[in-house]
Amino acid sequence: MAELEPWRVLRKGDPRDLVLAVDFYAPGRAEAGFDDFAPLLDGDYEIWEAVQPALGAETAMDSEDYLERWLKAVPAEARVRGVIGFCVGGVWSSTLGERLGERSGAMPPIVMFDPEPVTSLVLYWQYHKLLDKLGSILTSDELAKAKIDGIAIPETSDDLRVVGDGLAKLYRELGDVGLARLGLDQVRREEMTALFDSYISYLVASSELTPAADLSTSVVISSDAPADGVYLGGREISFDIDRHELLRAPEVALRVSELLG
Repeated sequence: MAELEPWRVLRKGDPRDLVLAVDFYAPGRAEAGFDDFAPLLDGDYEIWEAVQPALGAETAMDSEDYLERWLKAVPAEARVRGVIGFCVGGVWSSTLGERLGERSGAMPPIVMFDPEPVTSLVLYWQYHKLLDKLGSILTSDELAKAKIDGIAIPETSDDLRVVGDGLAKLYRELGDVGLARLGLDQVRREEMTALFDSYISYLVASSELTPAADLSTSVVISSDAPADGVYLGGREISFDIDRHELLRAPEVALRVSELLG
């Protein structure tokens, strides 16, 4: 299995002057991502986005494994101008920014867009959203049973890793059946269900993080439907913008450009 680079360049600039972004990229997602946001930011700094491990490589990885993978690939001589994160990526950006601050002696600005700490409900909701995408190829009985079986899993354990593994297993079984009806071969079906495994690992590992203790440089950017992680920032800036469009909005990019200085 080929290992993926820990970061990808979203916008070229001075490689000694970086802004780091954390999000989980998945094809077909509704929300705008940092690919949309990076060109809107002012400045000649380079923008990198965290990359997940190759599919399957995340098995048994915990939060420290993810952090070490990303941190080791950030040059020690580079100035990190800021760390930004969307949704659960905001939780990651808080700890990542703190670790970089410990390394350099100066805490970088941390900007979190609708940060969302992970709970059992969050894990189930991600599973539920994927079921809805299979709604046209599953029978109503199959869909109803899958939702009931999924809801039951968080009730079996308080351990988010157990819950995540259970939901991922359910989706692998159901997704294999549903995607086969679309005519996808086994390799493609395994790739698509493995993407959910990777996402679950990313979510569960984030629940192990301790948010930054120093909130003086942390800001939460909230949409019109903010998540539950406002407490992760020292202050909040709100926009009356749909969550899906937050990272496409020029006015948001202007404000963040100011924060990054």
